[in-house]
Amino acid sequence: MIFGPELLPKVLDGSKTVTRRPVKYDHQGRVPCRYQVGRVYAIQDRRGGRALAFMRVVSNGDGKPEHLQDLVNRRLADVPREGFSSVPEFGAYWERLYGEVDWGREVWRIEFELVA
Repeated sequence: MIFGPELLPKVLDGSKTVTRRPVKYDHQGRVPCRYQVGRVYAIQDRRGGRALAFMRVVSNGDGKPEHLQDLVNRRLADVPREGFSSVPEFGAYWERLYGEVDWGREVWRIEFELVA
């Protein structure tokens, strides 16, 4: 899984343990979450980069996406677990990555832990 320079240190020190990724769609509909519970994935700083560490997926929503708004409505405790001090800080980062913040957008909530 790729993390940018702002969040990578927080992933590597274990303070970021949740990430949200936009749900993708193809001609058949919603594409399932690519990150599967129990599997181990490399943590990278760029596509094709070397593995800087490894993470195990603890939860991916059991195949059910959330809406980005759920971060505010139901999972406010996830804000620091996402690596941010506030919802506006999270929103600003999301906007830089994905463009406009559409709080109704479907996302995968992926919880992970570092592994040796």
